[in-house]
Amino acid sequence: MRHQFYTIIKHGVLLVLFAKLMAMPAKAQEFDIMQDLATALEHIQNERFGPAAQLLEPLLPFIEMEYGSYNLDNYAPILVMTGTAFFRDGQYEKAGTYTKEAIDIYEHHGISGGVLGVVALRIYGMVKLHAQEFEEAETTILRMIDISESEGFHDDPDFYGIYDDAIALYSAIEDPDKEIGIWYRMLEQLEGHKGRFSFEYALQLYNFGIHLLNIESYEQAKEVLLETLDIERQIMDACSSDMLFTMREISNLYSILEEPDNQIGMLYEIRDCQGHISGKESIEYAITLFNIGNFYSENEMYHEAVGYFQETLTIEREVLDAADLSLQMTLIELGNVYMMMDEHEKAFELYQEAYDIAMQNYGPEEDGFYEAYRLLLDYYEVMDDVEMFFSLRIEAKGFIAEAFGEESAEYALQLYYLGIDYFNYGMYEEAETALLKAADIERDLFGDVSVDYQVTKINLYNLYEHLGKYRQAEQALLEVMRIEEALNGTEHATYGDYLFNLGQLYLNMYQNQLGLDTLKQSLDNTLSNLGEDHPDYGLVAFEIGRAYYQMGRYTDAMPWIELSIENANLTLPEEDEAHGIRLGGLAVVLEELGRYSEARELYYTAIEHSRTHQGDDYGNLSTRLNNLARLYLDTGRHERALALFNESLGLLEDQLGKSHSSYAVTLANIAATYEAMGRYNEAQGFYTEAMQIQLNTVGEE
Repeated sequence: MRHQFYTIIKHGVLLVLFAKLMAMPAKAQEFDIMQDLATALEHIQNERFGPAAQLLEPLLPFIEMEYGSYNLDNYAPILVMTGTAFFRDGQYEKAGTYTKEAIDIYEHHGISGGVLGVVALRIYGMVKLHAQEFEEAETTILRMIDISESEGFHDDPDFYGIYDDAIALYSAIEDPDKEIGIWYRMLEQLEGHKGRFSFEYALQLYNFGIHLLNIESYEQAKEVLLETLDIERQIMDACSSDMLFTMREISNLYSILEEPDNQIGMLYEIRDCQGHISGKESIEYAITLFNIGNFYSENEMYHEAVGYFQETLTIEREVLDAADLSLQMTLIELGNVYMMMDEHEKAFELYQEAYDIAMQNYGPEEDGFYEAYRLLLDYYEVMDDVEMFFSLRIEAKGFIAEAFGEESAEYALQLYYLGIDYFNYGMYEEAETALLKAADIERDLFGDVSVDYQVTKINLYNLYEHLGKYRQAEQALLEVMRIEEALNGTEHATYGDYLFNLGQLYLNMYQNQLGLDTLKQSLDNTLSNLGEDHPDYGLVAFEIGRAYYQMGRYTDAMPWIELSIENANLTLPEEDEAHGIRLGGLAVVLEELGRYSEARELYYTAIEHSRTHQGDDYGNLSTRLNNLARLYLDTGRHERALALFNESLGLLEDQLGKSHSSYAVTLANIAATYEAMGRYNEAQGFYTEAMQIQLNTVGEE
């Protein structure tokens, strides 16, 4: 255990002061000085430093007048005592004034002042450290250490605490070399006066190892702690609690240094030592087994981990209450291992028991409840048990409502997460309801310029954009941008991202000029924040090309798309989907310019890129197929066009569903193909279905 410096005042110094007071002439007693000093000493002994300082300070002028400003026997000791009291009371300026005066007296007489001089130097050094006057603090503290070492105070139980001040100083000025040097200086003194194989030396060596660990000097910490353990083995019994502390820290270091063989060896030593100390049926022994199980789990040795976790559970079920939180932790870890081994039923039973324990110990707002709840939720997700997944989600929402109310931030957060899960599972109406309710609560609680409200609005935009509900998506995104402008301004890169999203949205709504203007604003923002050699610059350039294309300005579109392709070649890996997207975009423009053979070649290149790098279920593959089919339709190859349109339609149905606007566009393309083939009745059916979807998603223009 490390000593606090003020304990010096409570031992030898008090005896010195008391002896000096007894030697004061009787004249001092006429002014009740002896009584006040005795009371002050009692206050200091009981750590009532403020009252002690109040008694001592008024006595100083009398004592100085009576004995002189450079008096060693009476005035200097009372200065030290007064400075100490003020320092311990947090009045550092006065503490510094009085201890410095005492130091000057000792220097005037050319002596160190003994124990009292060391105390004065120590307090004055700490005052300067507190004031961040580091140079004077260092000079004072090192002088204190020099005096303490040279005058042989090593047997004082508080002697080795003096080095703490220097360690604190060098830590404050971030000089680790000098800090470590002080540690070695202290250990050298200990070895010389106590011996290397002493409890005192082992204790400080351990503290040094922990210090090295804390400053992330891991190899040096390992060396020091291994030396500590070697000493402890020679001076202690077969096993002791001190040795356990050291072994645990060494095990921790082996983990940090990724030395698994050494770590497991040390964990086994800890197990055997703990068993020797507390017995193999104790909870302490169970903890060591748990740590071994955790080691094996982290190193993917799951069968070994199961054995140790099961043994841990056996002990915990014997000695702990059935609702104990330590038991819950073991249940969770063993459940995790079973999940990794694909033994899902065993994992479920353990997770359920852990959840039941959490229900007994925690409120729904606490981390312990949430961890068990989250694991059970993850289990249902892995098992694709959608019904139980949402049943548990809704149950948790009910707990939160009961604990905090349905207008609370906690309830809004649960609604938000529920909305995200509904979205991920394709339950879009439920997602919209949950997210809208969350947004309403957040607006009421935090105002309409808050990050929480903004994040929920972002996800509403994502939902509407995914569904092709572009009007609602536009409203949500404009709200997001309003908040962003209020929080961070319009020059920030994030605002540029939102401009890009808005520009894309306008193009999807065929508001082409508005989309073009918005995208050019996004391009300026991207250039300002990221530069033209960033992938995002090419992304925005491509969308500007798309805007010109949709406006029928094909010659204007082409250089922007070519710029985006050059950017992708410079900034993106070969497998990135952007290559295929931009090649496909250039093919569309070439087709409109009547350069069919070049367009067809690029279409096939883009499709092959998608199949090679993203797979046949890739979302943009349907777009490529659609575009190539349009080319075949325009050049009179109707059967080939129809086959490609139908392949694209199947992909869109799987990926987006039949209510998406992209699905409607492909239906219209199929209708146009049938119309070109003279199959008008079939064409009419596809046109009608496509029109109905567009009316539902975009609305009548």
